[in-house]
Amino acid sequence: MGEADNAPYHVVFAVMQYQQMERILGEPAQINSPLVVLVGNNPAAGEMERAIQTRTQMPKTVLFGFQGTGGRREDGKAVCVRFGKGSMSLGGVEGEAPGDALRSAVPDWEALRVHCGETGV
Repeated sequence: MGEADNAPYHVVFAVMQYQQMERILGEPAQINSPLVVLVGNNPAAGEMERAIQTRTQMPKTVLFGFQGTGGRREDGKAVCVRFGKGSMSLGGVEGEAPGDALRSAVPDWEALRVHCGETGV
């Protein structure tokens, strides 16, 4: 992201390994978005939410996502393991209901949800 990019985004997803996440928290804090979702195992969720909230200039909801998938490296390749279409559980540090945050951040959330469900994304 360049400094001049102040384009609005409905939702920002950061998907990476836990040990890499702390290094990028300034980016989602500065992006013009009311909702940030950090995806992955995160034993320091509260600390990461505080890091984003102290660096942002606009109100943000920070949610945490956990994908119902896994994987392993085998013969130099990443092998994905999932059951069914896959899934993602979302929630906040204080138990916030993710549906309310998603519905307020994404104007046509139901259409997006249906589209993603139909395509298996």
